[in-house]
Amino acid sequence: MRQNRHYRDGVKEGFVGMINDNASIDRIEALRGPSSLLAGVVEPGGMIIQISKRPRTKAETNVKRSLGSGAYLRVEVDVNVPVTPKFALRAVAACQDGNSWRAFERSTRRVGYFAGV
Repeated sequence: MRQNRHYRDGVKEGFVGMINDNASIDRIEALRGPSSLLAGVVEPGGMIIQISKRPRTKAETNVKRSLGSGAYLRVEVDVNVPVTPKFALRAVAACQDGNSWRAFERSTRRVGYFAGV
């Protein structure tokens, strides 16, 4: 069964065709079938919840690079900085660029995400 309702951190997305980038997503949870009725959704196909990355108490930096055909290049940078024992900041940035096998088709994406807890 189809699932037409997507949620981000428990809040319904504006519309299904909304473009999201996985750089800011920590995990994806799926409630299938009638068990999703507990969350207030009446879709028999269940519900999909995307959980955003949250700041952590440990300092860390991750850099990820992906290469592919058609001059595809994607770089993700994820920086987590604890400011105090109870407050931390996290910034995620992604940059993607590439061509396609189709003539005159190109993909470019720039994403930024910032969170503090």
